[in-house]
Amino acid sequence: MALPAALVVAAMVAVARNGTYASPDSAFYVGVARSLRDAFELVAPPGSQPLAHFPPVFPAVLAAAAAVLGVDPLDAAGVLNPVLAGATALVVGVVVRRRTGSVASGAVAATVVALGRESLVYGASALSEPLFTLLAVGGLVALAASITGRSGPLLAAATATVALACLTRYAGVALVVAGAAAILRFEGAAGRRRALAFAAGGAAPLALWLAAVGRPNRRVSLHLFDAGYWTNGVDAVSKWVAPAFLPWPVRVVVAAAAAVGLWRAARPRLRLVAARRPPADALPFVAGAFAAAYLVLLVGDRLLLDDSGRLDGRFLLPLRPLAVLVLAPVVHRAVTGRARRTVVVVAGAGLLALHTVQALAWTVTGMGDDSLGRRNLTARAWTQSEVLATVAALPPSVPVYTDGPDAVFLLTGRRTESLPRHHDLLTGEARPGYERELATMADRLRRDGGVVVWFSPFAFRSGFLPTPADVEREVPLTPVQRDEVGVLYRPSS
Repeated sequence: MALPAALVVAAMVAVARNGTYASPDSAFYVGVARSLRDAFELVAPPGSQPLAHFPPVFPAVLAAAAAVLGVDPLDAAGVLNPVLAGATALVVGVVVRRRTGSVASGAVAATVVALGRESLVYGASALSEPLFTLLAVGGLVALAASITGRSGPLLAAATATVALACLTRYAGVALVVAGAAAILRFEGAAGRRRALAFAAGGAAPLALWLAAVGRPNRRVSLHLFDAGYWTNGVDAVSKWVAPAFLPWPVRVVVAAAAAVGLWRAARPRLRLVAARRPPADALPFVAGAFAAAYLVLLVGDRLLLDDSGRLDGRFLLPLRPLAVLVLAPVVHRAVTGRARRTVVVVAGAGLLALHTVQALAWTVTGMGDDSLGRRNLTARAWTQSEVLATVAALPPSVPVYTDGPDAVFLLTGRRTESLPRHHDLLTGEARPGYERELATMADRLRRDGGVVVWFSPFAFRSGFLPTPADVEREVPLTPVQRDEVGVLYRPSS
């Protein structure tokens, strides 16, 4: 069962050797990890969100991995996250084997999780999703076992794991809600103390963190979204079943057919639940409760807190291994009779073969692909950028304003100023101090001989940062250098 996970870990490490995928969120994680490694301080890097925007566990684990491996945290992520993704697949395989009594079913389940497209992509990244997914799966498995066996030590282990998950991503609160609901569901009034202890222990470290650093920079503000939010989610889920290289209508049809087949196989089990005779195994309810609470949290965050939120493969990543945990035993029980067994085996083998082809193609192309789409901030266009090199070589006294201060700091260590924001990224609301900040920036550029740099990979920030035309209303600019990722401007004489 360890073989699929080990092979996929090796593939992700090989791809990440040419550059770990790094986004603006990665710049925050790596910057905080560097401050922990170098000075044992939790300090948000320049140009990134405030320290409270993300919880601290992933940067801390990244700093520890960097110290052990003797490399920069950005490079350490290229080893740490593949191992975490492989560990998740192995945990799923072991649990499925235990739940079915079949080594073959456990091995297939581990393979399915390991070959997931999002598992590969984010396993070769400097993002927190692989760690959160492993903690979520481990915490829910331990919690279900503690409910089934009324085990205090397992409950303590589940509580500690969920607490770490909450300190990895704020969405871990859904684990607390789901776990407490599951304890009450299976243990009734007798489980109130255990539910309260679990909820308090899981949420208390997060509460202490927020008390120490302040609440995240999110304000309640209504952000209505269109049908594209949901269709993105459907598209992401369809890739769990059918590989991404198939046309999306084909993926949706295949996923729908699989859902119908699983529904028919699981109906007898669901009838037991509907009759209020809960099965001895608590894992299906625990996983389902988490999925419901997690989706409600994602939608609520998009609706009330974060105008940029989306329902895509990255944010749905923790749900896929849990789906395999729950559905693999259903498939195992349903394979009875020669005809049904033939259909399931042939269909499953065909889909698994397609996912294997997808994983091999991803690995082969990834080992030689250093494009912006594949690497983002670690792409060759960034690491060999002459504009970036010019910015890094400027004296500290020269003010540099840019739409990518986090990228500049991540790749060069140079501190730069962010362009003033005319709208808030999270709320989408206009900022009243924008015009004043823009005028202050123009004065500094004239007085101190500063420069302005716009990076094309950050074009998405044009929704809340000024364009060259906006700045030129305050101070004339002349482009003096450009390359694949950026254009450097100086004030016109």
